[in-house]
Amino acid sequence: MAQSLNYASEGDGGVVVFLHGMAASRHYWQPVLDLKPAGRLITIDLLGFGESPKPHDVTYDYETHIAAIMDTLEVAGVHGKFTLVAHSMGALLALRLAATNPDRVTKLVLFGLPYYPDIRTARDDITQSKLLWRLAYYGPTSKVLCTTWCKWLRPVTRFIAPLYLPRLPHRVAQDSLKHSWQSYSQSLRYVIEEQRVADDLDKISVPISLLYGAYDKPGTFLKDSRLLEDRQNIEMTIYPGLTHQLPLEKPQLIVDQLER
Repeated sequence: MAQSLNYASEGDGGVVVFLHGMAASRHYWQPVLDLKPAGRLITIDLLGFGESPKPHDVTYDYETHIAAIMDTLEVAGVHGKFTLVAHSMGALLALRLAATNPDRVTKLVLFGLPYYPDIRTARDDITQSKLLWRLAYYGPTSKVLCTTWCKWLRPVTRFIAPLYLPRLPHRVAQDSLKHSWQSYSQSLRYVIEEQRVADDLDKISVPISLLYGAYDKPGTFLKDSRLLEDRQNIEMTIYPGLTHQLPLEKPQLIVDQLER
């Protein structure tokens, strides 16, 4: 059964739906909302993150995440078409949502879309091929760290999070603790690692804007030119001086994309 997610809606006009990345929340998009772009703007906490439900009886894969998003849009009264703006893991979900619901999505604006040809490449890039990072992101050690940091010690760690994540807004840093081991580990495995970007692109004909920061991690670039050949609906732009968090660094980019 689909889960209705925590969301917020503001403004009127054409609907724009915002999807955040791993371990973030709908508050990731607040710098964009502060610029007051036109349209009805809907920000969503993905299933298992932020203030959304974190059920233990589901698998956090593409199908479950997208079903929850679509159910939430129905609850919000969105029955027609909409634009998707998404970051990182949210960009992967947006791509699959557009591929499986071609009659609902009018445009995709995707920031830092990860692209990994296989699971091994994904894990090497995510952990930077370092043992310490592998222990932190995967396996029993990661589970203990996640459960301790994000659950048992959350009353304390929510004050610490803004200190070790100084590049993120205060609220976004605190919300990075609001997930479970299951929602984190399964989303990492079944969404990020088991992505099928090429297959999804083949099924989408609406305009797609791919935006990257030049200082993003090398493995996150959709840089295989063969995936972009003969795709007239895709425009990729790389911004110098920006990182994987370019929506936070230059929120005006989103407003500009929506006004085009």
